[in-house]
Amino acid sequence: MQKVSATVKSNGELLEFPDWRDAKMLDQTRAQARWLSDYLYGKTGERVPVQAVLEMPRCGFTNGRRLPSNKKPSASCRDER
Repeated sequence: MQKVSATVKSNGELLEFPDWRDAKMLDQTRAQARWLSDYLYGKTGERVPVQAVLEMPRCGFTNGRRLPSNKKPSASCRDER
């Protein structure tokens, strides 16, 4: 398991890093999922559900609740942008 280097909070619309906020990554992830779903529909003629997934190694995600004490972050995810 990778060591968590920062905690990222998310409400589904916005990513909150320790020292900055971003909505573009989630928007882009959803747009790519829609594109793939439309592409597969165009190729197969069948609707294919596609789930958007955003991977950010070394970042611990939370929905606003505190992480367990054994998972405290040690640095920023700034280099993940």
